Amino acid sequence: MLTDFFETFKRRTLTQTDSPLGGKIETWVDGATFQAGVSLNNSREAQIAYRNGLATQYIIVVPVSVTLRQNDRVKRVADGVEFRVTSNSADMHTPACAVLQYAQVTAEVIL
Repeated sequence: MLTDFFETFKRRTLTQTDSPLGGKIETWVDGATFQAGVSLNNSREAQIAYRNGLATQYIIVVPVSVTLRQNDRVKRVADGVEFRVTSNSADMHTPACAVLQYAQVTAEVIL
């Protein structure tokens, strides 16, 4: 089953705190936990883009109950790798009549 390949992820939320020197300090903190699967995008287009200097692209599969939007950040708990979402889960999901209800987004690793 597809969920056998799922791992634990956490949403990342940008927070601002006051700096003792004035201004704000921005930090990313862990948010809600969810299950997702991630794989390397090996399409020909992704390979060409990588050779032209763009970041390696990944595909993240989530249950439709999890909404991911472009520029969201998520962290894989197992190894702490952080991904920036580059598409919207609402744009790529299974049809309503499908037995398995999943959505997918593209993402890149944040270094």
